[in-house]
Order: sequence, then structure tokens, then C-alpha cells
Amino acid sequence: MGFLSLVPAKVWEILGVLLILGGYTGFIWYEGGKSPRAEVVAVKAQFQAFQTQVKGLGEQAQKAADARKLADQQAKESTDAQAAKSQADLDKLYAAYRKLRNTKSASAGSGGLSVASGGSQGAAKSCLDTAAVNRALSSFDAGITGLLEEGDGAIAGLNAARDWAAKTLH
Repeated sequence: MGFLSLVPAKVWEILGVLLILGGYTGFIWYEGGKSPRAEVVAVKAQFQAFQTQVKGLGEQAQKAADARKLADQQAKESTDAQAAKSQADLDKLYAAYRKLRNTKSASAGSGGLSVASGGSQGAAKSCLDTAAVNRALSSFDAGITGLLEEGDGAIAGLNAARDWAAKTLH
């Protein structure tokens, strides 16, 4: 009789059952562990593809935004140049008008009303002071010119804003 015959049969039965249970548990663990690992790898691959897609879309959006920003900047510069040209043209126009007005008032003496001649009775019968009227007309003309200049500048600015909006919104 050998060593194996010394161990009771019941122990052999228990050891056999334990061996079968251990093998079955190992098989389940191996198969169960294998399946989630495959799923994890698949999910990681999907996530990697998603990241690549999002990165590509982000780069495209950034390029489009940069192109739009450049177009808007060029439209702004073009509109600013046009507005500056319009303002310079208005400044030249009003400078020429002031020069003409100053030349006219210098050549006519005091401006709008002529002074009554020495032999006429107009100066004595006149209820207006010619110098005061001429100063008032000159002041009125200067005020109106300032208002017109301000209004024309505002119109030029509004036109520039409209041009810029038309360029950037289309």
C-alpha cells in the first residue's frame, strides 16, 4: 500500500470537488477578464477616433475664424481709410469756404452791408448799425458753417459705418 491509500476516500472526494471548483473559477475569471479587456480596448479606440475628429474640427474652425478675422480687419482698414479720405475732403472743402468768406469780407470791407455814402441820407435814417449787422452776419455764417461741418462729418462717419457693416455682414 502506498501513500495514497492512507488518505481516506472522503478527503479524495473533497479534494476532487475543490479542484473542479478551482478550475471552473479560474476559467470564469480568465474568460470574464478577457471580455472586459476587449471592450476597454474598443472604447479606447473609439475615444481616440473621437479625439482625432474633434481636433480636426477644432483646427478647421480655427482656420475659418482666422480667415474671418483677417477679412474683418481688412474691411476695417479699408473703411477707416475711406472715412479718413472723406474727412480730409470735407476739411479741404470747409477750409476753401472759410478762405473764400474771409477773402470776400476783406475785399468788401466789413462784409455784407455796404456803408452808406457820405452824401446820402441813408446813414442818418437807418435804424441799423452797419458794423453790428455785418458782425452778426459774419458770426451767423461762422456758426452755420460749423454746424454744417459737424453734420457733414457725422454723415461721413455714418456712411463709413454702413460700408463696414455691409462688408463684414455679407
